[in-house]
Amino acid sequence: MPCTPACARHGQKDAHFHAVAHHAGCRLGRLVHQRPLCAAGLLLAAAGLAWLAQVPGHGGTTALAGPLLLVGAGIGLPWGLMDGMALSVVDTGRADMATGIFNTVRISADGVALALAGVLLAGLIAAALARQLPSDLPLLASASRAALGDMHQATQLLGGQQALLRASYDAAFRQLLNGLALLAVALAALVPYLLRKKERRLTKP
Repeated sequence: MPCTPACARHGQKDAHFHAVAHHAGCRLGRLVHQRPLCAAGLLLAAAGLAWLAQVPGHGGTTALAGPLLLVGAGIGLPWGLMDGMALSVVDTGRADMATGIFNTVRISADGVALALAGVLLAGLIAAALARQLPSDLPLLASASRAALGDMHQATQLLGGQQALLRASYDAAFRQLLNGLALLAVALAALVPYLLRKKERRLTKP
């Protein structure tokens, strides 16, 4: 499912919804315990990713709206809590330094995660192409261009085969989304345990 104008527009709306969910998460954090709130956010994101994996490659605005908003809500819900949890383990006098380090690590981790997702998507596309095309074609180069959204160049590298390339992309993208959904579910199960360990350390004299 290459990024379409509809997907780009909903990505912008999803960012705004993410900010709203972030604010709501901060308020909920005062009423609800951190562990279930973080787990709920991850489960919402997992549901949105699994839903997005079922959207057809030609899915329009209406088809993309629901899953993208659900992913944005899941990410934004525990986002405000992360700052507070990170700062709770440092002295008050070092809060500014800790905030800067935390934001730097978070942004760097986002970049690394995106790069890894792109590499994995290219690998899945290349594997799908390798099952149906001869190995003397530049399959990996074509898959890399497709993963970057350059379907025209990717098709030229294969000497055509546009329908096969799009089908391989769609299948690989769905596999990636389902894998990320499973990872989010696993983290949702793990986060309460990790936060419980942190709370025990903080309560020790």
